[in-house]
Amino acid sequence: ATTGTNVSGSHTCTGSDRALYVGVNFGQAGTTTVTVTYNGVSMTPLYQVADDLNLNVTAIFELIAPATGSNTVDVNVGYSSDLITYYAISLTGVHQTVAHRTVYTNNSALGGSPNVTVVDSQSGDLVIDCAITLNSTIAVGAGQDSTGTEDDAIAGSGTSGGMSTESASGASTVMSWTGGLFWATGAFAVIPAGAGAATWGPLYGLQNNRLVGAH
Repeated sequence: ATTGTNVSGSHTCTGSDRALYVGVNFGQAGTTTVTVTYNGVSMTPLYQVADDLNLNVTAIFELIAPATGSNTVDVNVGYSSDLITYYAISLTGVHQTVAHRTVYTNNSALGGSPNVTVVDSQSGDLVIDCAITLNSTIAVGAGQDSTGTEDDAIAGSGTSGGMSTESASGASTVMSWTGGLFWATGAFAVIPAGAGAATWGPLYGLQNNRLVGAH
Protein backbone atom coordinates (compact mmCIF):
# COMPACT_ATOMS: atom_id res chain seq x y z
CA ALA A 1 0.00 0.00 0.00
CA THR A 2 1.15 3.54 -0.70
CA THR A 3 -0.02 7.06 -1.46
CA GLY A 4 0.53 8.63 -4.87
CA THR A 5 -0.29 7.45 -8.37
CA ASN A 6 0.93 3.86 -8.42
CA VAL A 7 2.08 0.89 -6.35
CA SER A 8 4.09 -2.13 -7.47
CA GLY A 9 5.68 -5.29 -6.13
CA SER A 10 6.74 -8.80 -7.09
CA HIS A 11 4.53 -11.87 -7.36
CA THR A 12 5.38 -15.45 -8.36
CA CYS A 13 3.22 -17.60 -10.66
CA THR A 14 3.88 -21.32 -11.17
CA GLY A 15 2.10 -24.47 -12.31
CA SER A 16 -0.24 -25.34 -15.18
CA ASP A 17 -3.59 -23.85 -16.23
CA ARG A 18 -2.63 -20.62 -14.46
CA ALA A 19 -4.59 -17.45 -13.80
CA LEU A 20 -3.66 -14.32 -11.86
CA TYR A 21 -6.15 -12.03 -10.09
CA VAL A 22 -5.19 -8.64 -8.68
CA GLY A 23 -7.59 -6.73 -6.44
CA VAL A 24 -7.09 -2.96 -6.12
CA ASN A 25 -8.52 -0.60 -3.49
CA PHE A 26 -8.00 3.15 -3.47
CA GLY A 27 -9.50 6.27 -1.95
CA GLN A 28 -10.79 9.57 -3.37
CA ALA A 29 -12.19 8.01 -6.49
CA GLY A 30 -12.69 10.89 -8.87
CA THR A 31 -13.26 9.61 -12.41
CA THR A 32 -10.02 7.70 -12.81
CA THR A 33 -9.59 4.37 -14.59
CA VAL A 34 -7.19 1.89 -12.99
CA THR A 35 -4.65 -0.06 -15.05
CA VAL A 36 -2.66 -3.11 -13.93
CA THR A 37 0.20 -4.97 -15.62
CA TYR A 38 2.04 -8.17 -14.74
CA ASN A 39 5.48 -8.69 -16.26
CA GLY A 40 4.61 -5.73 -18.50
CA VAL A 41 1.44 -7.44 -19.83
CA SER A 42 -1.85 -5.57 -19.39
CA MET A 43 -4.39 -7.37 -17.19
CA THR A 44 -8.09 -7.43 -18.07
CA PRO A 45 -10.38 -5.40 -15.79
CA LEU A 46 -13.30 -7.49 -14.53
CA TYR A 47 -14.98 -4.66 -12.64
CA GLN A 48 -14.39 -1.24 -11.13
CA VAL A 49 -17.00 0.04 -8.68
CA ALA A 50 -17.13 3.06 -6.36
CA ASP A 51 -19.27 3.61 -3.29
CA ASP A 52 -22.40 5.72 -3.76
CA LEU A 53 -20.55 8.89 -2.75
CA ASN A 54 -17.69 8.17 -5.18
CA LEU A 55 -15.14 8.32 -2.37
CA ASN A 56 -13.58 4.85 -2.59
CA VAL A 57 -13.10 2.33 -5.40
CA THR A 58 -12.52 -1.41 -5.56
CA ALA A 59 -11.55 -3.34 -8.69
CA ILE A 60 -10.28 -6.77 -9.79
CA PHE A 61 -8.12 -7.64 -12.81
CA GLU A 62 -7.51 -11.00 -14.51
CA LEU A 63 -4.67 -12.48 -16.56
CA ILE A 64 -5.00 -15.98 -17.99
CA ALA A 65 -1.73 -17.91 -18.42
CA PRO A 66 0.53 -15.31 -16.79
CA ALA A 67 4.31 -15.66 -17.12
CA THR A 68 5.89 -18.07 -14.67
CA GLY A 69 8.44 -17.02 -12.10
CA SER A 70 8.71 -13.85 -10.05
CA ASN A 71 7.51 -10.80 -11.96
CA THR A 72 6.31 -7.29 -11.22
CA VAL A 73 2.70 -6.31 -10.54
CA ASP A 74 2.27 -2.60 -11.36
CA VAL A 75 -0.90 -0.70 -10.46
CA ASN A 76 -1.59 2.82 -11.72
CA VAL A 77 -4.62 4.93 -10.80
CA GLY A 78 -3.64 7.93 -12.90
CA TYR A 79 -3.81 10.56 -10.18
CA SER A 80 -2.53 11.12 -6.65
CA SER A 81 -4.63 8.99 -4.29
CA ASP A 82 -4.44 9.08 -0.51
CA LEU A 83 -4.18 5.29 -0.50
CA ILE A 84 -3.58 2.57 -3.11
CA THR A 85 -3.51 -1.08 -2.06
CA TYR A 86 -3.32 -4.21 -4.19
CA TYR A 87 -3.67 -7.94 -3.49
CA ALA A 88 -2.49 -10.70 -5.84
CA ILE A 89 -3.82 -14.27 -6.03
CA SER A 90 -2.30 -16.73 -8.50
CA LEU A 91 -4.18 -19.97 -9.12
CA THR A 92 -3.54 -23.24 -10.94
CA GLY A 93 -6.14 -25.57 -12.43
CA VAL A 94 -8.18 -22.71 -13.95
CA HIS A 95 -10.23 -23.01 -17.17
CA GLN A 96 -8.08 -21.37 -19.84
CA THR A 97 -10.84 -20.42 -22.31
CA VAL A 98 -13.48 -18.89 -20.02
CA ALA A 99 -11.86 -18.46 -16.63
CA HIS A 100 -14.75 -16.94 -14.66
CA ARG A 101 -18.52 -16.73 -14.51
CA THR A 102 -20.64 -13.57 -14.21
CA VAL A 103 -19.21 -10.61 -12.27
CA TYR A 104 -21.45 -9.14 -9.55
CA THR A 105 -20.98 -5.78 -7.79
CA ASN A 106 -22.70 -3.92 -4.96
CA ASN A 107 -22.23 -0.57 -3.21
CA SER A 108 -23.79 1.68 -0.59
CA ALA A 109 -23.57 5.10 1.05
CA LEU A 110 -26.02 4.14 3.79
CA GLY A 111 -23.93 2.02 6.13
CA GLY A 112 -24.40 -1.69 6.66
CA SER A 113 -21.62 -4.05 5.68
CA PRO A 114 -20.01 -4.87 2.31
CA ASN A 115 -21.78 -7.83 0.71
CA VAL A 116 -22.41 -9.28 -2.72
CA THR A 117 -24.05 -12.54 -3.83
CA VAL A 118 -22.67 -14.65 -6.68
CA VAL A 119 -25.78 -16.47 -7.87
CA ASP A 120 -24.23 -18.62 -10.62
CA SER A 121 -21.40 -20.31 -8.71
CA GLN A 122 -21.09 -24.09 -8.97
CA SER A 123 -19.59 -26.69 -6.66
CA GLY A 124 -15.84 -26.77 -7.31
CA ASP A 125 -15.60 -23.08 -8.23
CA LEU A 126 -13.47 -20.66 -6.23
CA VAL A 127 -15.23 -17.35 -5.53
CA ILE A 128 -13.09 -14.21 -5.23
CA ASP A 129 -14.15 -10.82 -3.87
CA CYS A 130 -12.59 -7.46 -3.03
CA ALA A 131 -14.18 -4.78 -0.82
CA ILE A 132 -13.45 -1.27 0.46
CA THR A 133 -15.21 0.87 3.06
CA LEU A 134 -14.81 4.22 4.80
CA ASN A 135 -14.64 4.99 8.52
CA SER A 136 -14.71 1.39 9.70
CA THR A 137 -12.31 -1.50 10.13
CA ILE A 138 -13.78 -4.48 8.30
CA ALA A 139 -13.25 -8.19 8.98
CA VAL A 140 -13.70 -11.06 6.55
CA GLY A 141 -17.02 -12.91 6.63
CA ALA A 142 -17.59 -16.44 7.89
CA GLY A 143 -16.37 -19.19 5.57
CA GLN A 144 -14.07 -16.89 3.57
CA ASP A 145 -10.27 -16.99 3.53
CA SER A 146 -8.73 -13.52 3.73
CA THR A 147 -6.01 -12.76 1.19
CA GLY A 148 -5.26 -9.60 3.16
CA THR A 149 -6.75 -6.49 4.68
CA GLU A 150 -5.60 -2.91 5.08
CA ASP A 151 -6.43 0.14 7.16
CA ASP A 152 -5.42 3.58 5.98
CA ALA A 153 -2.80 4.28 8.63
CA ILE A 154 -0.81 6.11 5.95
CA ALA A 155 -3.26 8.94 5.38
CA GLY A 156 -5.32 8.45 8.53
CA SER A 157 -8.66 8.77 6.75
CA GLY A 158 -10.15 5.54 8.06
CA THR A 159 -10.40 3.62 4.77
CA SER A 160 -10.46 -0.16 5.26
CA GLY A 161 -10.59 -2.98 2.74
CA GLY A 162 -9.64 -6.51 1.84
CA MET A 163 -9.73 -9.40 -0.62
CA SER A 164 -10.88 -12.96 0.08
CA THR A 165 -11.78 -16.32 -1.44
CA GLU A 166 -14.34 -19.03 -0.70
CA SER A 167 -14.82 -22.50 -2.17
CA ALA A 168 -18.32 -22.68 -3.61
CA SER A 169 -20.52 -25.59 -2.57
CA GLY A 170 -23.21 -24.72 -5.10
CA ALA A 171 -25.19 -21.77 -6.44
CA SER A 172 -25.64 -18.46 -4.58
CA THR A 173 -22.35 -17.85 -2.74
CA VAL A 174 -22.50 -14.81 -0.44
CA MET A 175 -19.29 -12.82 0.03
CA SER A 176 -19.42 -10.41 2.95
CA TRP A 177 -17.39 -8.40 5.46
CA THR A 178 -18.42 -7.10 8.88
CA GLY A 179 -18.38 -3.35 9.49
CA GLY A 180 -18.71 -0.68 6.88
CA LEU A 181 -19.83 2.74 5.75
CA PHE A 182 -19.73 4.12 2.19
CA TRP A 183 -18.62 0.77 0.80
CA ALA A 184 -18.14 -0.95 -2.56
CA THR A 185 -17.50 -4.60 -3.41
CA GLY A 186 -17.53 -7.12 -6.25
CA ALA A 187 -17.17 -10.89 -6.69
CA PHE A 188 -17.23 -13.72 -9.23
CA ALA A 189 -16.66 -17.49 -9.48
CA VAL A 190 -13.48 -18.87 -11.07
CA ILE A 191 -14.10 -21.96 -13.24
CA PRO A 192 -11.91 -25.06 -12.74
CA ALA A 193 -9.94 -26.38 -15.70
CA GLY A 194 -11.83 -29.67 -15.70
CA ALA A 195 -15.30 -28.08 -15.72
CA GLY A 196 -17.52 -28.02 -18.76
CA ALA A 197 -17.99 -24.88 -20.81
CA ALA A 198 -19.87 -22.12 -19.04
CA THR A 199 -23.51 -21.61 -20.02
CA TRP A 200 -25.48 -18.38 -20.13
CA GLY A 201 -28.89 -16.99 -20.99
CA PRO A 202 -29.98 -13.94 -23.01
CA LEU A 203 -28.33 -11.52 -20.56
CA TYR A 204 -24.95 -13.19 -20.85
CA GLY A 205 -22.32 -13.51 -23.55
CA LEU A 206 -18.66 -13.71 -24.40
CA GLN A 207 -16.50 -10.61 -24.69
CA ASN A 208 -12.75 -10.87 -25.18
CA ASN A 209 -12.87 -14.53 -24.08
CA ARG A 210 -14.55 -13.77 -20.77
CA LEU A 211 -18.09 -14.27 -19.58
CA VAL A 212 -19.99 -11.03 -19.08
CA GLY A 213 -23.56 -10.21 -18.12
CA ALA A 214 -25.93 -7.48 -17.10
CA HIS A 215 -24.09 -6.69 -13.87
